[in-house]
Amino acid sequence: MSSIHPDIRFGKSLRMQGGDAHAFGFVIEEIEGWEESVDVNFDETPIPGGNGSFDVPVTLASRLVKVRGYCEAESIEKFGWHQRLATGLVGGASTRSFVVEKAGLAQWAPAHCIGAKLPQFGGQAFGNFVFDFWMPKPYKFGNTVLFNSGVPAPHYGNSAAVPVFTIGGVRPSGYTIAGPGGRSVKVTTPVTSGHAHTYDMNTGELVIDGNLMDSGVEIGDSWAIWGGTSFAHTITGGSGDFTTAITETDT
Repeated sequence: MSSIHPDIRFGKSLRMQGGDAHAFGFVIEEIEGWEESVDVNFDETPIPGGNGSFDVPVTLASRLVKVRGYCEAESIEKFGWHQRLATGLVGGASTRSFVVEKAGLAQWAPAHCIGAKLPQFGGQAFGNFVFDFWMPKPYKFGNTVLFNSGVPAPHYGNSAAVPVFTIGGVRPSGYTIAGPGGRSVKVTTPVTSGHAHTYDMNTGELVIDGNLMDSGVEIGDSWAIWGGTSFAHTITGGSGDFTTAITETDT
């Protein structure tokens, strides 16, 4: 539970304020589940006739966030619009961005709204709201920082950040990106002027001019930059721009 409430945005339509107690719109009074750790998943098996249990992997569960507060509008009609906005957010096939801004820091996570309540209070343009949000993954994402070739890319989050590479210039025979522990990405598709490559290690996908390539990756090792560490990525083959994007990742 937060003692200083952040500002929250969900998708393109919902804005919840954390600071102004006399503002119209949605004003946050309580938020649970965002700053706390998520639950864990594991299958515990006691040791027969012994002490304790067998060691098993412990994984992180999804994240549930509850936001409570009040909504005040300039008129009954406007309050009704807020009510319809709230209930219209529930469900949907795709996640939307749940963005939390506090003390100049913005973090976000893909989320679904799974519950919304905003009953009207006593015929007034006022009511207390409750929103429930479900994040399928436990991760919260922050700033994305770009690093040039050979420059150490630090990660200030507490989890693993997966790099995304942009390769420009002219590289007639392709290129090789060197990663930690002898791992690498080798692409045989040439890079031509004005047609940069993007290689996303989250998916192992190579994209050129917005088109997903179904070939050209000869070696596709994967790695991540763990919180509190850094790594300087380098590239060989041809010449031109090469940047590494690291997005701060927390749990």
